Amino acid sequence: MVLSKHIIDVIEQEYPIIIGDIPLLDILYNLRSKGIISDEEVDILKVRDLNNKARIYEFLKILKTRRDDDFYEFCSLLKESPVRHISEIGQKLEIQVKNSKKNGFLGTTQLVLNEETIGNSI
Repeated sequence: MVLSKHIIDVIEQEYPIIIGDIPLLDILYNLRSKGIISDEEVDILKVRDLNNKARIYEFLKILKTRRDDDFYEFCSLLKESPVRHISEIGQKLEIQVKNSKKNGFLGTTQLVLNEETIGNSI
């Protein structure tokens, strides 16, 4: 299973904030306890010579191979952070994904079909 396209699109859109602000080591074991990453992946991500940006990059590669529910669990972990800014990132990601799914966003372009458009194409 892989993440839905609308979730990947939001991750790509918010990549600078995710890679720059989320302290992955602080939530690494919580990610494991939720089953989002494996023991082996924890070991890979906690390697000392990786800086936080490199850890987040590797984590996002892993996350993109998971289920949508795993993304929402990741957002929940962020929202539980005592650091307000991190909590807000979790909320923002979750809201953007829900809005993009609800509004039918495909990347940054919204697909709009109305009766006139459909009628003209038939």
